Amino acid sequence: MKPYIFIIPNKKIKIYFLFAIGIILLNVLGFTAYAATNTNRVSNSWIMLMIILGAIAGAFYLLSPKKRLEFAGTMILLSGIFWISRGFNELFFANLILWLLYSISRRRLLVLVDAEQIIYPSFPKKEFPGMT
Repeated sequence: MKPYIFIIPNKKIKIYFLFAIGIILLNVLGFTAYAATNTNRVSNSWIMLMIILGAIAGAFYLLSPKKRLEFAGTMILLSGIFWISRGFNELFFANLILWLLYSISRRRLLVLVDAEQIIYPSFPKKEFPGMT
């Protein structure tokens, strides 16, 4: 028997994207605070903050909606790499966990129905016995 695949629309993807933007903004504020404490020049850190925010906003504006979702995940992961390069291992692992959760939450939700089993797209995937 040929399996049937049903696509469940992920209606919460916009909320997940807003959470990702919030995480990115918190990281940018952390970058700015880190730069201000290490250079003793607060004005330079504000300039850096405005440049980073402008670049991120420009990228989000120019990218297609699907690419925006991918870019947000990439920004979270790159933020974690920045933190581990500065010796903040806890912030790296926090960003890594948030990136993993973001990646899992924005996946396509597919229900597979076959004669042997039904696979539901929860995390982790649930398998139910089929009709055989």
